[in-house]
Amino acid sequence: MATQVVDPRIPAPARPASLAPRRADLTGARILLFDNGKLAPDYGPYGAIFDVVEAALGGVEVRRHTDDLLRGTGERLREVARWVRDQDVAGVVFALGDWGVSQPTAIVASELERLGVPASVVTTEIGGRQALAAAKRLAPGLPVTTLTSLRSATYDEIAAETRTVLDDIIGGLTGDADALRKRFEARAIAAPAPADASGLVDLRGADPSAEFTDLMRESLLGDGFPLVAPTREKVDAFLAAAGKGADDAVWPAIAPRDTEVTAREVAAVAVAAGCRPRWAPVVFAAYEAMAAPEFRLFQAAITTHPGGTLVLVSGPDHERYGFAADRGSLGPGFEANATTGRAVALGYSFLLGAIPGGADLTAQGSPAEFSYCCAENLAESPWPGLHADLGHPDATTVTVLKCEGPHNILDQQSSDPGLLLGTVASSMATLGSNAAYVAGAETVLMLNPEHARLLASAGWSRRDVREFLFDAARNPREDLRGRGLAPIWPAWFDAADRVPVFPDPVSLLVAVVGGSGPASQVAIPWGYSRAITRTIPS
Repeated sequence: MATQVVDPRIPAPARPASLAPRRADLTGARILLFDNGKLAPDYGPYGAIFDVVEAALGGVEVRRHTDDLLRGTGERLREVARWVRDQDVAGVVFALGDWGVSQPTAIVASELERLGVPASVVTTEIGGRQALAAAKRLAPGLPVTTLTSLRSATYDEIAAETRTVLDDIIGGLTGDADALRKRFEARAIAAPAPADASGLVDLRGADPSAEFTDLMRESLLGDGFPLVAPTREKVDAFLAAAGKGADDAVWPAIAPRDTEVTAREVAAVAVAAGCRPRWAPVVFAAYEAMAAPEFRLFQAAITTHPGGTLVLVSGPDHERYGFAADRGSLGPGFEANATTGRAVALGYSFLLGAIPGGADLTAQGSPAEFSYCCAENLAESPWPGLHADLGHPDATTVTVLKCEGPHNILDQQSSDPGLLLGTVASSMATLGSNAAYVAGAETVLMLNPEHARLLASAGWSRRDVREFLFDAARNPREDLRGRGLAPIWPAWFDAADRVPVFPDPVSLLVAVVGGSGPASQVAIPWGYSRAITRTIPS
């Protein structure tokens, strides 16, 4: 007898774009060379790409345009495509699909094909796989040409390689569209198999969970651990515990998917993660927080940054839900923490198709991508909880942040608040972190109760801690030159001799977590998304 389970995979696209009709040649045409923000000298001498392409386009009117697509929302990317269409061009060459900008670039190019404008995308190897993964769903056969030259290459080396692939770059704008589709579709990479239109799967083996795990693994999805088969009964129970309807929208349509993420899909992922219905309100609150535009979910899913999504519960109901807040609560052994964190982490894979080597750009990955959840230890905190600090004194909240796994802060010697916080500041202001160069997000300081009491007993409030660390957790501006990333920070940072790692004191979230001891921890952010807090229904 078959066991029917809810399929958490992305549905097949409703209407992928066909390649636009092409001219036989480009003589007398107007071509747009679109710099997506990655041809600036700070990123490497990739400006050679357009210099070579323009030189090869004899007899063609060439225009250049620059627009940083990295920070584009889905609607803004569609607006960009419509703007390009209105320029009356016979084709567009995009460069450079590198790192996280490769997916939004492929989205704009795919939308242009839908609007009848031929497009050709040039990428690096690190961005090429992501662009191909997006194109496979959005515009199969989209011309994507990948360069192997690294950013350490010289201008002449990049120019030389570009000349060898001009037939693909410029040739992708001309000729028979069907032949081009077949030519470039042959380069497509493996991508997750889509869900059936019914959203259900029949499992016929004796062990439904093992069979479901194998099916998801064959679809390139999951985290490598066994999964629980999300039967209709279990999914319905999870929805009921959260008071959700199956078709309630939880996430908006986020590329590469063109449909909203429903509550039934979220419940299926949570059940697959082993999460029980009693934690459903927390799971849905976390997912709803991630839907906020400031979280930048579509980029959080694919970034090169090696981090996870911290799920931090704070408030009077955390014990009723069973979340661990005391000793070891960020580690193994606590079912509520582990399965709730896993339910959130698996959403990137199942619901957005983020698979390593494909749409997920991470170079090494992180253990924080398995599960990253804890609760604030209110019983041992000398201050009101983080939930109160964030404006919800009577509620229980969940805060989500895309960030590194917790970074150790060892100090069992300091008895003075300034010395202790000096140690904390040093751990925060590491030159290898995103926050040193992209100081646009919250940092979460997880003080153990002993460190928190030392500060509070000397009269320090949370506000005092935040303001001290805003001044102390800084790097000399000269130390940032020529390393890390091209900086993205508030304009006033450019004149600062010492550059902060978060934009203002209120962007430091201070929570008391775990048990007493010599070590606290800090979660250093990815930098491109903000921490989002939602209340959990009581």
